[in-house]
Amino acid sequence: MGTSITKDHHLWTRDTIKNVSGDVTLDIAGDLKLDAGGPDIKFLVGGTSYLEWNATTGLKLASASDTGDYCQLSVSTHGATTLSTVPILL
Repeated sequence: MGTSITKDHHLWTRDTIKNVSGDVTLDIAGDLKLDAGGPDIKFLVGGTSYLEWNATTGLKLASASDTGDYCQLSVSTHGATTLSTVPILL
């Protein structure tokens, strides 16, 4: 099943939508829904993930200077919340 997006009255339909130059702005009056087939939703900058949400492990926010350093927020099946930090020490 393909994917589609409309920008400037142009409909893009592909399995993968890429914007090779310029910006894409989504101006949405209602909710923005992301429906992933897998457990991860990742926000990438230049191919590197700094923010990702995993349905099993929770929300992870990485350092821009070292993606090995991050904090993670997770909630257990019983509602217990854990905020952890993972610094990489050299």
